[in-house]
Amino acid sequence: ATCRWPRTILCWFVLGAHRESGSVMAPPKSTLVVAADELPDCGLLGALESSRAFSSDTALNGCIVTQFAQRSERGAQVIDWASRFCNLGEEARVELRYWEGYRAHKGETFTDQLRRQLQEDFTRIYGQLVKNNIVEGTEAEQSVSIAVHQNLALFIEDLMKLYISACGTEECKHDGLSWALKLDINALSACIKFHDDNLDMRLVTTLVGDGTVIAPDDAVDWGLYKQGPPAAAPETDDDARSEEFKAWNKTVVTSDHATKAGDVILMKGGKSKASSPCVHRAPYSADANDTGNLRMLVTLERIPADEKAAFVEMWQSEQTRDLDTNDAVQLPEGEKLPVTLLSGFLGAGKTTLLTHVLNNREGMRVAVLVNDMASINIDASLVQDGVQLRESKDKMVELHNGCICCTLREDLIESVRALALERRFDYLLIESTGISEPMPVATTFAATDEDGLATLGSVARLDTLVTVVDCQNFLKDYQSGDKAVDRKDLGAEETDQRTIVDLLVDQAEFANVILLNKTDLVSSKELARLKGIFQKLNPGALLVESQFGVVSPSLLLNTRRFDMETASMAPGWLAELQ
Repeated sequence: ATCRWPRTILCWFVLGAHRESGSVMAPPKSTLVVAADELPDCGLLGALESSRAFSSDTALNGCIVTQFAQRSERGAQVIDWASRFCNLGEEARVELRYWEGYRAHKGETFTDQLRRQLQEDFTRIYGQLVKNNIVEGTEAEQSVSIAVHQNLALFIEDLMKLYISACGTEECKHDGLSWALKLDINALSACIKFHDDNLDMRLVTTLVGDGTVIAPDDAVDWGLYKQGPPAAAPETDDDARSEEFKAWNKTVVTSDHATKAGDVILMKGGKSKASSPCVHRAPYSADANDTGNLRMLVTLERIPADEKAAFVEMWQSEQTRDLDTNDAVQLPEGEKLPVTLLSGFLGAGKTTLLTHVLNNREGMRVAVLVNDMASINIDASLVQDGVQLRESKDKMVELHNGCICCTLREDLIESVRALALERRFDYLLIESTGISEPMPVATTFAATDEDGLATLGSVARLDTLVTVVDCQNFLKDYQSGDKAVDRKDLGAEETDQRTIVDLLVDQAEFANVILLNKTDLVSSKELARLKGIFQKLNPGALLVESQFGVVSPSLLLNTRRFDMETASMAPGWLAELQ
């Protein structure tokens, strides 16, 4: 029989964090109990004589290391931070998931990946708390830099070492398995029905609230347990189903063992060599009926590649559904994500400019959306090689195999909305392909759905349209009779009938800023001629000279040069909106 699960808990069985009041039973015979202060300085089970048998003894299916968090100053600080964070109540309710290799940077170990992603997530969370006047900015900064970045990541590394030492088998350590970590903070519910898990081994610890409840083997009526609880009657509400679970628990388990905050529990599952899996449940106070429940759970395990792929897919699906429920979100104007679009012909220097801006962004948290029509996204790889992602504040999303202004318009909307609704970036830079035009992208920010609601304009604000010009080759291309499809390196589709001149003109006419790049490669006479052409094509645009894309970012970011009302009067605007 299944538990009543909240939507995002379907990925894993949640192991709970509280126990109802009552006496604590003696340690179950099937569970090894070790006091953390008995562990050697390394904190590893294998280094302790009494615990070496855990991995090999099939009669043991659980191990409790009591007060593991409190054994070190770092762990005690983590518990103190966790308590303060959970006390923020509903505002601090969040579920965080981390899988080794998922959204990792090239060459990152899982510990480096985890440290970076924890920093990113809690910077975003505390940033929102500051915006909502829940915490002060100074407190948020201290909490992120000290409690989270330094202590929480290191504490989780200690848990990983403990897990490996308890595993004791090469299967636990081989390359086919990946780390999977879950943080549940002030979650509304967990599974209060006694159950076991179809896995090798899982580690769980509660940092705030009481811990998981474990049933000793000799207290379980295995016949009744395998039958599961009675099926829910039609129209059974949550409260009634909870009471049914409690009654069933009393029937199948005659005694249990509670754990406390700071204890670490290692549980063998159905895939282990234990004679029986560890039966456990969340405490009743962790049920959905107790909305004021404050708790923080850490769950850690190693999983095979297919399970990891399934969990990631499920998690991404959950995030997409959450975004779908935010379709009608209307952010205040000051909270909309500002966007700068970089356009320009192939070879003009867009990527060089983008790299320069990112390396001189003065602490701004920037998301980058890159696009390349070729099958290999060379632009994306160049940016990743050239940009230093300081303190992991930046995020890159790639739109593959299509042009921003045509085939991937829907993809663009989804990507920008997702980034805007994360509410953790100060700015978004979009680098388009060499054959993209600014106007179709701009109209996307004005587009509405069938109900008349803005799709992008409600969460993001188009700030500046920048067109980069290759001064050395512009005049030659401007006099060319070629079509876009004639230049194979542009990647234009066969149906694209635009000429090179049409493309250059369209990119220049709709820009707010025209960056005259590579001015060192032309004479002063040629530069003057170029300026004359662009002043006629677009008299309202700001002309900026540059070499190697080196310009002040203030000329490109937060300029507020784009004006939707003015843009909507441009020829072709209404046609693009169709």
